[in-house]
Amino acid sequence: MKTKLMSLLILITVLMTLKFKFYPSLSGISLEGVQKVNELPSPDNHYKLNIYLYGGVLLKWDYSYIAELEDLTNYKKKNILWLPPELPEIRWLDDNTLLVNEEEVNITKDTFDFRWD
Repeated sequence: MKTKLMSLLILITVLMTLKFKFYPSLSGISLEGVQKVNELPSPDNHYKLNIYLYGGVLLKWDYSYIAELEDLTNYKKKNILWLPPELPEIRWLDDNTLLVNEEEVNITKDTFDFRWD
C-alpha cells in the first residue's frame, strides 16, 4: 500500500513539473529578446498593446503570439493575451476593451489564453 501511494505521489509530482515547464502561465512569460511584430495604441493613448512572436513551448516551430499591455503613464507592463499561430484580428473597442476574434477582453481585469479559452 505504501509503495502504491509513494508511486502515485511521485507520478503527480512529475506530471505537475512537466505542466509548469511546458505550459507556463501567461504572467510567467518573459518577453526579453523576443521579436515585437506590432503595437496598437489605445484610443486615448493611455495604453499600448505590444504584440510579440513567441517561440513554441514544446518546439521552436510551434510558435504563438503574446500581447503585452503597457501603461504609458507609469510604464508598467503585463501580459494579457496569448494568441494562436494564426494571429487573430485585434482592435480596441474603447479605452479599456479589446476585441479579439469576436471576444471582448477588458484590459483591467481579463486575460485571454487561446490554449484554455
